[in-house]
Amino acid sequence: MVWLASYPRSGNTWLRFLLYAYFQGAARESQEMEGRIPNLHRGNIDRAWAHDPILGKTHLSWDERHPYRRESGGCIYLIRHPKDVLLSNLNYFKLQGGVVDDRIFALDFIRCGGVPWWRVEMGSWDGHASSWIEASSLPRLVIRYEAMKAKPHAALARVIEFLGLEPAAPRIASAVRDCELPRLRQLEIEERQARRGTLFPGGFERLEAGRYFFDRAAVGQDLACLGDDLDELFDRRFDDSLYLLDAAEDL
Repeated sequence: MVWLASYPRSGNTWLRFLLYAYFQGAARESQEMEGRIPNLHRGNIDRAWAHDPILGKTHLSWDERHPYRRESGGCIYLIRHPKDVLLSNLNYFKLQGGVVDDRIFALDFIRCGGVPWWRVEMGSWDGHASSWIEASSLPRLVIRYEAMKAKPHAALARVIEFLGLEPAAPRIASAVRDCELPRLRQLEIEERQARRGTLFPGGFERLEAGRYFFDRAAVGQDLACLGDDLDELFDRRFDDSLYLLDAAEDL
């Protein structure tokens, strides 16, 4: 098993679509992708063993409690700047219909180092990243979300190489084209409008509010829109842990 691991809202689902498109062709439904690269948190990880290479998604921290630890042969860890992670998670909870106060959410994220109600299983943003990046016994590839967005062809090729395969340039080009943000968002819209089985949360009614799982994919954001003091508070909490971003490979 090779895990696609990340703190939530760091590009894990996008990478899964890219890999599905590389191995199988463009996904016509999100559940097709889910069947090929299952999500540990949805309870269907056993499907992974029906495929080669064996891939699964996880948001858990890497420790002795992680399921299938003995079967784990490596990880591809996606890391994203925590300011963008904060803002993407804020959108995610609103997408699900949660009543969220923007400033309180940001302050709680800063205080806890991540989303408060995920601390038990996922820890803080920096604790989560260090658990995977500094896991000495686990072969790993670390990719920064910002680099994957800027150079998706190079990122996907590097992932394929890590899986022990020779990247095929035409298949990489096709996969990247099939998984551009407008195409994935269109798939999301169609499935939510149809109200059929989908991995996308939010339902039809949230479309009217203009909220999407595949949102803006923004990078380099600040928190000024949530409060003039939040960037300073955030930087004070996270500055000592941003070195973890440097663990990512150059693409």
